Amino acid sequence: MNFRKVNVFPRGSRLLLLTRSVLGSITNIITYFTIKHLPLSDVDIINATGAVIACIPSRIFLKVNRVENSSWTFLIYVIYS
Repeated sequence: MNFRKVNVFPRGSRLLLLTRSVLGSITNIITYFTIKHLPLSDVDIINATGAVIACIPSRIFLKVNRVENSSWTFLIYVIYS
């Protein structure tokens, strides 16, 4: 395979890739400072809630009207574990 011909930053998605990288960097910086200034148990709980918080906007942006019972069961399992 010749990887030199593959464009890593396609024209249509450069702004999206830049935004994603900036937000990822900010997340890493905030995580570092929370580990430095908060007890480790609090940091672990804050980091674990990220998956649950991501479910809310994903439901809005993906326009899901009906949620199956297995999804609710998994969500309750994630919240209480």
